[in-house]
Amino acid sequence: MRKILWFTILSLVITGCLEKKEKLSVSETGEIEVEWKISGDKKDAHEGLKLPQGTNWTTREWQEVQENGKEKFFHQAQAQFANMDAYLKAMSLGEEDLQIQGDLKIERIDKGNFYHFERLYLARDLGKFQAIKKEEIDPKLGKQVSQKGIYSLSPEDQQKYVQGLINFEIRKRILLVCDALGKTYLSQNFPLSLIDKVKKELKNEYQKSFDYALVQEILSSPKQKLPHKIKKIEEKLTKKQKSVLENIFREYPQVNYQKNLQKTLHGYKLSEDLTDESFELTLTLPGKIIMTNGVKVNKNTVTWKFHGKELIGKHIPCQALSVIEK
Repeated sequence: MRKILWFTILSLVITGCLEKKEKLSVSETGEIEVEWKISGDKKDAHEGLKLPQGTNWTTREWQEVQENGKEKFFHQAQAQFANMDAYLKAMSLGEEDLQIQGDLKIERIDKGNFYHFERLYLARDLGKFQAIKKEEIDPKLGKQVSQKGIYSLSPEDQQKYVQGLINFEIRKRILLVCDALGKTYLSQNFPLSLIDKVKKELKNEYQKSFDYALVQEILSSPKQKLPHKIKKIEEKLTKKQKSVLENIFREYPQVNYQKNLQKTLHGYKLSEDLTDESFELTLTLPGKIIMTNGVKVNKNTVTWKFHGKELIGKHIPCQALSVIEK
């Protein structure tokens, strides 16, 4: 997964789209030829594709100059697998990463050979964060800022928008930490009241760390200067978070909340990162495709296209059935 800063303000002022294209070609006996192509920013494209260990991938990288004069980086990988199950097992990631379930079944009967393809991209849970965002940030103001900049707003609306960003960021961070502690509580022994204490102290520390002028400065800074500014704030907030947790759990050294915290933060970063990515799956099956919920390219090829934001709160199924008639 590409490394990103999960500070909400950064995601609102920098938009980067990573395109992920996957091609699968199935032989009559079920072998799979796979091709992945990731394109976008050089660092993002290079880190956006995790290749499984122990597989002989053929890879190449190149850059192309776009019409706007900017360079677009491409990362391509190709490999072969004995069957669909071997491919999915090889590509399986951690439980916090993008989850894909699927199967390819070959049914040989008198009428012919039928190839049943199924894949399910599992939903990402950002619903509670989206609800908080709607409560704190006026979508009309957010749209105007993304299109025209923070100073296109009236002074009153600037204050309203910036304060909304601050409130959302604080509530989001506290919720993530408390979610991780809640998971820890289910398997380890410590007073439940400590979670409420963490919530109160984190809110107090985070409110000290954000101020109107600082956030407005970030929103109005040139994009090339943003990573440094965001990194400094991120380090400061992480340090405060660590200090609060260590002080509160000092009397309970046996409680290991770090693993759940890391998993929770990583899962959120991935979900947030996916929202600006686009996906395309192209499948070629033996014979003729007779049923699919995708878009047919020709008699035996079908495609599915979607954006990562479509995975928020719902699964995306891909299905196709082909036949070689006898």
